[in-house]
Amino acid sequence: MSFVLKLLIVFQNILIFFLKIIQLTFFKKRNVFESKNIVDPYSESFSKSQLKACVCFHFSSEGEFEQIRPLIDYFLDQGERVELIYTSPSVEASVSALIRQYDLSQIRALRLPLTYSFSLIDWVTSKSFFMVRYDFFPSLLILGLSMKSFTLYSCTLKSSSFFSNFMKHKVLNLFTDIYPATENDAYELKELDISAQVHEVVDFRTLQIFKRQNTPEKKKRDFFEVLNPLFTSFSINNRFLFSQCWDYEKELFIKYFSDKEAEFFNNHLIYIAPHLLSEENRDNFISLLNDSLSHLPDISVYVIEKDAELSQVENTVREFINSPGIILSFYPGVLCELYPYFSYAYIGGGFGKGLHSVLEPFIGNVSLYIGPNVDRSTEYLTLKEHKWPMKIINSTDELIDFNINYKVDLDISSFIEHNRTMLNKIYQKVKIENA
Repeated sequence: MSFVLKLLIVFQNILIFFLKIIQLTFFKKRNVFESKNIVDPYSESFSKSQLKACVCFHFSSEGEFEQIRPLIDYFLDQGERVELIYTSPSVEASVSALIRQYDLSQIRALRLPLTYSFSLIDWVTSKSFFMVRYDFFPSLLILGLSMKSFTLYSCTLKSSSFFSNFMKHKVLNLFTDIYPATENDAYELKELDISAQVHEVVDFRTLQIFKRQNTPEKKKRDFFEVLNPLFTSFSINNRFLFSQCWDYEKELFIKYFSDKEAEFFNNHLIYIAPHLLSEENRDNFISLLNDSLSHLPDISVYVIEKDAELSQVENTVREFINSPGIILSFYPGVLCELYPYFSYAYIGGGFGKGLHSVLEPFIGNVSLYIGPNVDRSTEYLTLKEHKWPMKIINSTDELIDFNINYKVDLDISSFIEHNRTMLNKIYQKVKIENA
């Protein structure tokens, strides 16, 4: 047994020991979560049925699940058996919705045991193990070391000094294969001279987004059908979307709308989709927008409520067409599919903890305006590497100047096709490993 493996086993036992002694609230809640493994038939190992999986995936929470979901779906669509291990209770609903679509003979899902001793090696039947990002718990690393292939997906080296000094040179060497998050990550990984094979950059979320935007589900199609008179009333170059906005970005709205005349709103579609859907945030945004339009008594704010019926949305659209103003929408679950209807978008979060997703508007062919806090966004780096039209606004006092000449219609079809090709390439690699 290697020194690294022995060290990981020691760390794992110490972690379990202290959790049991401390009996924190976290431990108690975690124990309730993990105990579902005992009664959930989908959490029983394939080995109990004398079956073997083709591949095993681990992901921490919702974001990581969405990153790897297209690859999971691809294996399932090929009729392969798949094993899932997940860490956070926050992703349980999404995992449950997926696995219940399939028979027990094709998929199993395990809540990662952290509060009691459990052998993942005995539970997993595949020879190929994928981890998405960095839940580097000892039990997962021990499992990976027992596999024929141990793959780290969406690896980025943008992190803390702890990551730089330890993870780079120690943990990354435990993997057999690494798929970088960006081209810059690929370059830095190769500079590290690690033993793992560093593959091409791939981002499977683009396939999910592309599918959603081009073939939306019926409920969303119906919603956009009702909105269609809005879109046909304005040239796409005159449609502006303020997306995932927070109240701390209010100066942007005040600055942008306070000097506009009525003619501007007659010629431009302004659609605002705040990040928070609460009643308090709704009232704050309405008050804010009304204040910024106080010099234009004939320009109104039209609200699409989060629980609006399509007939109510239709009435709102009709009122807007008769007297244009600003659309303020709290209608949930349609933002990804909304982007292709616009030419420009301001994406919120860049003046707070971090920029919200820019991958969806990228696939939707939208030019972007963003705040300065982009350091944590690998999506921003992806768009930057593709020379996508983006403008950083460094202050909320800075005026957003939507410029039609700024719009660049780039062809992303090759980017989508590359990711689609990589799905099959990875699938074929795993099939060979499990032969």
